[in-house]
Amino acid sequence: KEYEKWTKDTFTVKAYNEDGVLLESKVGKKYSVLTVDFANYRAFHESGGYVWIGFKFVETPQKEQVLPAAVELYDKQELIYNKTGITKQEFEGSNAHLVLDVTIPKKYENKWNEDTFTVKVLDSKGIQLNYSLTKSDNILNIKLVDYHSPQFGNGSIGLRFKYEGGESEAETIKTAKGEAQMETFFYKAKVLVTYNEKTGKIIKVEDDGTNPGNTHNRVFWNMSIGMFDKLVGKTKDSVDTVDAVTGATLSSNAIKNAVKDAFPKPPVSEETNMDKLDLVVDGKTHTYYYKKYDPKNTNMTFIVNGKDVTNKANLVRNPYVPKVYYYVEDDQKLTGNLYGTADFPYSYFYLRELLAIRTAPSFGGDPTIGQEPTPLQMMSFGGRYDSVSSSKIGSYGKFATAAYTDKTETGYKIKGVKTPVQVDADLYAKVKLLAAVGAENHTALIPAITSMTAPDSVTGISREVTKTELPTYKVINYDSTISEMKASENTPEISANPSDVRVSLTDQSEYGNYQINLEGLPEEIKTDKNVLGVTFEAGSSKKNAKVFGLSHVDNIIADGELAFSVEMGNYGGNLAHKRFASLPGDKIYKITYLLSDHKKFEIDGLELYIPKRLRSSHIPAIASKTEFSAENGADVTFDMRKMPYEGYEIGDLFFGSKDNAKKLVEGTDYTFDKTNKTLSIKSTENTGMGEYTVILKDANKKDGYCSTSFKFELGEAKEKEEGQDNIVKDVVENVTMFGYYASLRVTFNKKTGVIVSVEDNETSPGNNAGFWSNALRMLPNFVGKKASEIDSVDSISGATVSSVAIKKAVKKAFADQSGFRMANRDMAAQQRLATDSNATKPVEEKRNDAENDREDLTISPNHAGRKGIMKNKILGLYDPKKLIVK
Repeated sequence: KEYEKWTKDTFTVKAYNEDGVLLESKVGKKYSVLTVDFANYRAFHESGGYVWIGFKFVETPQKEQVLPAAVELYDKQELIYNKTGITKQEFEGSNAHLVLDVTIPKKYENKWNEDTFTVKVLDSKGIQLNYSLTKSDNILNIKLVDYHSPQFGNGSIGLRFKYEGGESEAETIKTAKGEAQMETFFYKAKVLVTYNEKTGKIIKVEDDGTNPGNTHNRVFWNMSIGMFDKLVGKTKDSVDTVDAVTGATLSSNAIKNAVKDAFPKPPVSEETNMDKLDLVVDGKTHTYYYKKYDPKNTNMTFIVNGKDVTNKANLVRNPYVPKVYYYVEDDQKLTGNLYGTADFPYSYFYLRELLAIRTAPSFGGDPTIGQEPTPLQMMSFGGRYDSVSSSKIGSYGKFATAAYTDKTETGYKIKGVKTPVQVDADLYAKVKLLAAVGAENHTALIPAITSMTAPDSVTGISREVTKTELPTYKVINYDSTISEMKASENTPEISANPSDVRVSLTDQSEYGNYQINLEGLPEEIKTDKNVLGVTFEAGSSKKNAKVFGLSHVDNIIADGELAFSVEMGNYGGNLAHKRFASLPGDKIYKITYLLSDHKKFEIDGLELYIPKRLRSSHIPAIASKTEFSAENGADVTFDMRKMPYEGYEIGDLFFGSKDNAKKLVEGTDYTFDKTNKTLSIKSTENTGMGEYTVILKDANKKDGYCSTSFKFELGEAKEKEEGQDNIVKDVVENVTMFGYYASLRVTFNKKTGVIVSVEDNETSPGNNAGFWSNALRMLPNFVGKKASEIDSVDSISGATVSSVAIKKAVKKAFADQSGFRMANRDMAAQQRLATDSNATKPVEEKRNDAENDREDLTISPNHAGRKGIMKNKILGLYDPKKLIVK
């Protein structure tokens, strides 16, 4: 609240593009809004871009920083450990991340997690502090959720366990420094890594005095330090599987290389001047020796076990990355094809399934990791085949074939598919060598190959590489792409007839704009166990159909359905809808399941029509209704004038709210007169007074539109009294700050005061059409409300200002029942105008001007001096005393 008297000079604003580049901007103040204008941005209509920031002022009582003074550790009711006397100096001297060594009984060794113990953290007054618990290797982390320091950030206490009568785990905790060169920006990333020497897991990563140099580099470095938390729990072998921070890829990769550098390298003999890399296949170790290429020393000599192998060393070349020399004995060299599981992004997984040319050449030479092939870049563009985000922590790990990131307090991501792969042994070794020297990587090849021997993010079990052919797999190519799905000769086919699967499509789904229901899928297909991916072919005709790949959670639903969206909504990723955006009005002709243990299963010969989407302005309304009576039920007549089609059906009708809603049966519980658009609800044991949800469908199944649903309330019918007819009011309200007027038609019952309908009355929002269209979604929510309940209708997120104007306009319909008002820009200053009862109509002359769609009105001279600002659709023209034209 102390900022209530702010000016444009109060705040400093910095705006960055997605690559972290600082944008030129100008800060100003308009009304109560902080404006940030971008002069260099040009929209299609040549206007500049801007961000407006609106403030809500709240009381911020000052309170003392929450500091821990004591911590107690319990197993159920048994106190195991107690630490008192923690001072502010001790806590903040550890940068607010205090670690305490705790000795506990040996019975807990390797048998505890964050749910085993409870803790109490007390301040100096004995008041318990709020916290959350996580496990990181052998440390129980206590996050102090109410501690926030400008200097140290969030605070925590770590209890590092060692066990009575056993080896001290604390002795296995090591701290080491690592660094890596930022090749493009000419500085070194320096880190301090704390890890468990016994398990190899990272406990903590900290900056160790990195100096990025100029301000430009500092921006990216500050973004990239988000990698520190993401690396906790990883091992040296799994560091490369961690996704870079968006917009700071190079800095993130430098951090990963610096972290790997902090770990000790495998020991070699004193007579060897090369580093060693052990590659394990089927339990057998194959040793490669390597040395990072040094452009300042091109005449390097390589010694292995006292033998000069310079002339036998090979050089891996890549134009965009550091190069590496390597040497391997003949009996150690890997040959043939290797198999395993690799985490590949969706764009890589689906590339060859989508392209008409299915098989990419797999050639020898050096791997291409400097730049993604163009088709992959196109698939990734705009987030079309991006990772999937979910906030439903309870569903983490639900799909056995999905490549999950680590779970956090806010959710998780699925970055792609746990892909069974075949890879040429020479390609596998070269990618491992490039990873060992921290090669600059711009493809998924290094992370994918590294993941073949890394611990699984869900199970924690390390993966293994084998020479045994897998049932199904994709081949990794030297250009970093992977092939279409292949199967070994012995892989079984699903014997069920695809035509026995009953497939249907609905546009009413909680999972997306459209849902594909499949009844009778073969029992061999287990969506959450063996389905690697699903594709469907869709287009305006079978000949022109394209292939679309589906993602877990967004499109592949664990209980068997498939779903997709063509516009942003409350489901799925923010960008996943883009790849399906062109589909409304097309048909789906084929669905293919890609499986881990069977050959692909194809359901062909389909013609699933995808209905065209309705616009936000296509809103049905209730023209009239009767309340519910035990004798006659109720009649509801719909106003469908704003719908883009003729021919309506009732798809479904539900009585009740949310999970308690009953699905009513046509003929038994209701009938629908298509001609009059009247729904007659019968009085049965399934109906009554309360909330109804109706789904109206387009009868045109060939090229029609989506169904639409809305809710209405039925109250108790009473005997009709004289004068109980509905009142219709046309009202307008200024949309604050945006220079247009919300124009609505409100119908309410004069007797009961209940709103019957609220409709858009040809509002002209200009450049604000997007906000206005979004706000129109709230109109059906007024139905059944009274004047006193108007404010209870929720505003539409993202269109708050328009929503507020709509509420004010609806209130105005009740407040001004006796007359009319002109749409003046200053409604508060507008004089009260004449009404039909006290105005007389003067003589008038009209001239039609069809070309300009207007009528010229000749007004008598005694009115000529009157002036006013009027709405573009004239409802009535008045002087303050007499009606002129209506």
